[in-house]
Amino acid sequence: MRQLDHIAFKQERAQQIYREQLNKKKMAQKEKRDVILFVICIGLGSVALALYEVLFH
Repeated sequence: MRQLDHIAFKQERAQQIYREQLNKKKMAQKEKRDVILFVICIGLGSVALALYEVLFH
């Protein structure tokens, strides 16, 4: 019985580690996406500012 408990504990721990790794991977993807969106927004803002300068000054 103790051996079964030990196996169950190891399996549960392995699943927990897997879930933690998966969450880290998802967070990294979200951070990467946020950085890309930020860069795109800065680029669009720069283009809009340049157009404004050209058209209205």
